[in-house]
Amino acid sequence: MNIRNLFRYIFPAPRKPVTAKSILPLALFIAVFIGVWLFFEYRGIIRFSSPGMLLLLLSTPWVWWMHSAGFSGL
Repeated sequence: MNIRNLFRYIFPAPRKPVTAKSILPLALFIAVFIGVWLFFEYRGIIRFSSPGMLLLLLSTPWVWWMHSAGFSGL
């Protein structure tokens, strides 16, 4: 399996066109989430004992893509 096939396996072709309007909720969620997290950390309201777990947020675009692609890869 080459890299191109692997990429298409992970990110299948969408069943409907992906537009900038459909990307907006994902971008807003990530921006608000990171903003609130940084605000809480800076003000000392909440301290995360394992901020490395926030790296799981990197999976958000894949979950969004599967939703946007019409679950064609699931």
